[in-house]
Amino acid sequence: MGELMDSLLASLPARWRNWVVRGVFTIIMVSLFSFIVSRGPTWLMALVFAIQFKCFHEIISIGLAVYRMYDFPWFRALSW
Repeated sequence: MGELMDSLLASLPARWRNWVVRGVFTIIMVSLFSFIVSRGPTWLMALVFAIQFKCFHEIISIGLAVYRMYDFPWFRALSW
């Protein structure tokens, strides 16, 4: 899909290409969220769980990078 979008947007300036890409992904994300909301509470709980899991993963990844710089003992064991 990336190559197709690149070939379609090649004639646009970089600024407008950025706007088109942002617009397309905005429509995709809003549509996906609307679909999940329409599926009911179970899907919403799964969405919240996935978001929380990803946020936790990002925070632990940042902490691990700091751990490697300062050599904190037991960081991996205490983060869970």
